[in-house]
Amino acid sequence: MKSYILVLIILVLFSASGCSHALKLKKKPAVSAVEVSYLPTYLKETKIIDTELLRKGGNLMIMPFLPGTEVSAGPESDTVSVMIVRGFMDVYESQGKEFEKSKIDLIFSDKDLKPNFNISGTIDAMDTPSFFQRHILRRKNMTLTLEGKLKEVETGKTVFIFKDTQSVSIKKGDWAKMARNMGQNLAKWILAEEERQRAVEVIK
Repeated sequence: MKSYILVLIILVLFSASGCSHALKLKKKPAVSAVEVSYLPTYLKETKIIDTELLRKGGNLMIMPFLPGTEVSAGPESDTVSVMIVRGFMDVYESQGKEFEKSKIDLIFSDKDLKPNFNISGTIDAMDTPSFFQRHILRRKNMTLTLEGKLKEVETGKTVFIFKDTQSVSIKKGDWAKMARNMGQNLAKWILAEEERQRAVEVIK
């Protein structure tokens, strides 16, 4: 299953140049001391364990998110895993528009470059309301829940852990769009946190 997901990711990477889903990003002004505490969070829950590791930068590899205990492995979970990576790429390819250039470089293979960090996680929920829930309980949203961590490869130290959930109307949402959006939010959180750490250093 892991090899199948990696093949899908590689196919997405080769087709990235033809992708038409451009992000609408605006140039963001420099962060001031007053704004440091008010940067967007992007993710529902985060806990930073080691800020020093995040500041020093390096190569980052994002691993395929695997189905959790409550999610069945199959084409839908494979699609979610691939689109999380695609969303992450969207933001990294757009650096300089919404975010400054990161000290963390995104890589997709450990053959040529050694990753200093990796992101791994699980797909904890892919919930679609049943007929009873839709028509009796009036639940109209599909929900996708992810959790994971960023670790330093050499030491195994955890840099931060996160959890994110997105709910979208059944009529408007699909797993691919939701996963791509959540991948974008994960990348935005990392880049925003880097900027916040730099701003804190300037204030000090």
